Amino acid sequence: MSEVCNQFVVIEDDLLPEPEFFRFVYDQLDRYVDIPKIGSVSGSSFLRSAGLLRNSYYFSRYPNTLGWGVYSSTISSVDFEPDLDRVRTALGSIFPRRLEATEWARFVRLVYENKVSAWDFQFCISQFLAGKLQVIPRVRLIANNGAGPDATHVGVNDDFISRPVYARALEMRHPKLIWRNPILDALYSLGVVQPQFRLYKKYRPYGQELRKRLVDNRLMKDGSPW
Repeated sequence: MSEVCNQFVVIEDDLLPEPEFFRFVYDQLDRYVDIPKIGSVSGSSFLRSAGLLRNSYYFSRYPNTLGWGVYSSTISSVDFEPDLDRVRTALGSIFPRRLEATEWARFVRLVYENKVSAWDFQFCISQFLAGKLQVIPRVRLIANNGAGPDATHVGVNDDFISRPVYARALEMRHPKLIWRNPILDALYSLGVVQPQFRLYKKYRPYGQELRKRLVDNRLMKDGSPW
């Protein structure tokens, strides 16, 4: 790393990182420091099943700020007061489904109207507009205890946020190419950004059970989701 601090790790007060979280985030920040395409490194995973991925991480268009590392250049380029009309137009060309573009624009509008206190929506929008990629681990390396009735922002328990973390030492397997994984991004979009998608809601319980059985079988064979 340079003598000038140009990399940061951000952990909020309701997050509990495993020791492997720091090694993973710092190692990937160092690995991709000279790749302008990379915007941030997350210690939390979108994947509901580690069996969906062979490598130790993948590249996504979606930032995950539940415990993450970021470059100072990435933060300095964020527009925290973007033009709503420009955002709507740009998002419409980025996302193939109109519903997703509408949802992200709605998030930003809620911030403008002071109905939501947030900065991460603006950060996500800036990354979309800049075409940045985010490093997302295969398994969760940091726990979130901030969801529930007494929470400031997430007032309900959410299995996506509250899933257990993986605490073993990582045997890293790096992707050979820096490219966005469209399949995993589509799963994220349907399951997180658009949970109201009817077919997803209808068949999600069956998919969860199938993934659980596949992952359980994998764990029984080698003892590790990695």
